[in-house]
Amino acid sequence: MASIPTYTAQGVNVRPRTPSHISVPESGLAEAGAAIGQIGKVAAEHAGYLQNQKDTIDFQFMRSQLDANLQNTKLNLQNDPEIYDTPDSFVKKFGEQARDAITVVTENSKASDYAKNLFRNYAVMRLPEQLVRAKAEGRTLFAKNEVQRLDNLKEVMSDDAVNAETSQDRVKVMGAFTEEVTKATPRSLDPAHAADKIYDFEQLVAEKTGRKLANGTEDQRETWRELARTGKTGIKNTDTIQRISNMAQIKEEHIDRKTKQVMADANKIMMGYSFGLAMYGQLPDSFIEDVAQQKIPGLTPQEGLHLKEVNDNAPLSGATLEVRNIITEMATRPGQVTLQRVEEAKANLRTIMMQNGRSSKEIETQSKGLEALGLHLRSVQAAEMQAGMHLGEELLKASRTPSIIPGIPAHMEANKFNQMMSELKVWRMKNPTASNDEIAKKTIELRNQKFGDPNKPKSESDKKLQNLMGQ
Repeated sequence: MASIPTYTAQGVNVRPRTPSHISVPESGLAEAGAAIGQIGKVAAEHAGYLQNQKDTIDFQFMRSQLDANLQNTKLNLQNDPEIYDTPDSFVKKFGEQARDAITVVTENSKASDYAKNLFRNYAVMRLPEQLVRAKAEGRTLFAKNEVQRLDNLKEVMSDDAVNAETSQDRVKVMGAFTEEVTKATPRSLDPAHAADKIYDFEQLVAEKTGRKLANGTEDQRETWRELARTGKTGIKNTDTIQRISNMAQIKEEHIDRKTKQVMADANKIMMGYSFGLAMYGQLPDSFIEDVAQQKIPGLTPQEGLHLKEVNDNAPLSGATLEVRNIITEMATRPGQVTLQRVEEAKANLRTIMMQNGRSSKEIETQSKGLEALGLHLRSVQAAEMQAGMHLGEELLKASRTPSIIPGIPAHMEANKFNQMMSELKVWRMKNPTASNDEIAKKTIELRNQKFGDPNKPKSESDKKLQNLMGQ
């Protein structure tokens, strides 16, 4: 069996030697024993090395768990409401939870006792440093929260100061905010920042007061204008003063437009009411005189003259209930007013005139109106007739497929097309109220009659004829 070589400090390979007082025979058994002992020693050294590596890895893993736990603890404590009021409670709670974390990490680990002891020693040595940092972070967090609280108070208390009923109440609110800033000065604010907080609050109150005056009544806007003229707004920023002044101007312009609109609406209502009475000749002379003297709001003297003229020549003063019912019935019957309705109303007015044996101004007025309405409806009907006819012609032209073969096929196609156009005109004259859809259907019907339905299979003779006509 080969022996394990041994090297000296000079790098020389020598055989293992036994002490000189032990007599060992030069044999293979001695060499084998030495080799086995050397292998066992190497194996033990490797086993120890692997254990050290495992302990190191377990230790590092427990450290990372602890670091993550402590960081998460700090994040959670930042949202703890108790920390908001008492800064020292941050380090207290952090210390308690840090100790619990050390215990939890140790108990949940499957590392060796050596690695756990190594971790405990590390955690105990690091904890004081962590507590010092936690104390500083707790005070920083408290200062941040306190500054944020002052910012929130600034908005709320500035509204209270602006809406205070008396100047004394306003001074009290201003003083209360200054007191809050003073309390925070040793802990969270240095004197310079504290002064800035108070200054910003005073400017915010002054600006909100200006905005309230600018959007208020006319007296309040005038108060703002006076403060701006005398430089007593309390606002240091000139751009802000100008912006609020512009706001007051826009407010006045809006109110002026709204007032004019209200007056215009009132004028329409008054004019409509007065004109209705004048149409029946029932407008009192005293009312017309009051309009002429500008005693009636919303009506001008010129409008008064117009009302007087209408009242003196009231077109409805002699109207009877029967005449008005005829016109109302024609206008309110379901559907559109047609020429037939107009002719019926004219006939009914003529019947009333013949029954009474005389005409009246009302009958004459309504007859003229019906005649004008009839002419209008005839012109509309003629326009619709022309438009419908034009639509039909265009549809037929669009569906036309002229023959590409000259001579008889081309003449036959042209004759059929002209016949379609003639039949369409006749049909349109008989159906003056036909809709566009009905016109379109009629053109399709005529096209299919003359040239056949393109969607139906054709017979052999039709196909030959179609080929002959070039369609």
